[in-house]
Amino acid sequence: MRELLILIDNIFLVFTALALFASLLVNADNSSRLTLAIWIVGNFCMDRMTPMMSQTISSFGQDFRGVWYLIWATCELSVLYAIWFIHRRFNLNLQSLAKFVVLCLFSLCALQVFRYFDRDLGLNLLADVYRYGVLAINISVFPMACLWLVRCYVNHYKEAKA
Repeated sequence: MRELLILIDNIFLVFTALALFASLLVNADNSSRLTLAIWIVGNFCMDRMTPMMSQTISSFGQDFRGVWYLIWATCELSVLYAIWFIHRRFNLNLQSLAKFVVLCLFSLCALQVFRYFDRDLGLNLLADVYRYGVLAINISVFPMACLWLVRCYVNHYKEAKA
């Protein structure tokens, strides 16, 4: 099941990039476009880092395994900082899709930190929540991007008709 969700997550990341390119054809807000672009680049980089991190952490042994969660939390905080920096730099207000992506990143970061402490304390209560929660949060961005794109298209069509 997890492998299927990973495949869906990767496919949806590509489809999200296509939705971003499609948004260039309609009158869409720059806040959501830039946030979506940062989300895509961040997830692409994290996907490419995963095998290298797995290999590095497994070579250090089981005691070093908890660092995995802290590295991912740091990556997600970096993506959040990039979104904040771009919005501040271009004086943009967060729009609805951008707010959703920021919420997803905060949720991912919190999940990483909670899982670190869960594993560090030996509780292992969040194993399944972590295993499927990260993928579910990542997958959720694509449907929201589609809804945003449809709304932008409808608004563009109304403006063209008027």
